[in-house]
Amino acid sequence: YAPTPRDRPLRTPHSGYHYDGTARAFFEGWYFKVSIPECRQSFCFMYSVENPFFRDGMTALDRTLYGPRFTGVGAQILGADDKYICQFSEKSNNFWGSRHELILGNTFIPNKGSTPPEREIPPQEFSNRVLEGYQVTPTWHQGFIRDDGRSKYVPNVQTARWEYSTRPVYGWGDVTSKQKSTAGWLAAFPFFEPHWQICMAGGLSTGWIEWDGERFEFENAPSYSEKNWGGGFPRKWYW
Repeated sequence: YAPTPRDRPLRTPHSGYHYDGTARAFFEGWYFKVSIPECRQSFCFMYSVENPFFRDGMTALDRTLYGPRFTGVGAQILGADDKYICQFSEKSNNFWGSRHELILGNTFIPNKGSTPPEREIPPQEFSNRVLEGYQVTPTWHQGFIRDDGRSKYVPNVQTARWEYSTRPVYGWGDVTSKQKSTAGWLAAFPFFEPHWQICMAGGLSTGWIEWDGERFEFENAPSYSEKNWGGGFPRKWYW
């Protein structure tokens, strides 16, 4: 582990958290994938925050003033053997994200006597303070989540734990030039929401993932990351 450098050369536009602090409908979602060729398995980590203005969920008064909204923070993983895990909270008060860099995290349950982190911290400190949650940066990813039983319609695992480092190789654009916005100028206009940004077109990850107790270790495994954000996500779309 090494702290995220201040001026990372492969940082893309829109790497930071976009929420502006207002009550407008808003979500942001992140996707991180690691593929392990040796065992022909992949792990896709998906994080989301929805309507973070309502950090403690919506009260009856909030619903009257703003209408019903879906609120909260979710962590999902689609992993080995196409099994799935999801942990969700209607509260986003323990979610945090950097305004300028691909750094974010959430604490579902802190360790007893500990306060939830509000920024990137060293791995051992994170383990000491966070019982269930995650933190992710361009070069480091760790966490532990427990399935909350809401997804009975797919094969589930009960727990997942992971720690791995990543060496970004490609952002979005020539590696010797300033990195680019995936959607170009369209990302500046709210009527094109939801927006999309490839944050790391290719990288190499080293570490381990425990999937219901089964440990997957990997070295220089191909990895990828992207994100979406805006006022809403379509019910259907073409990929």
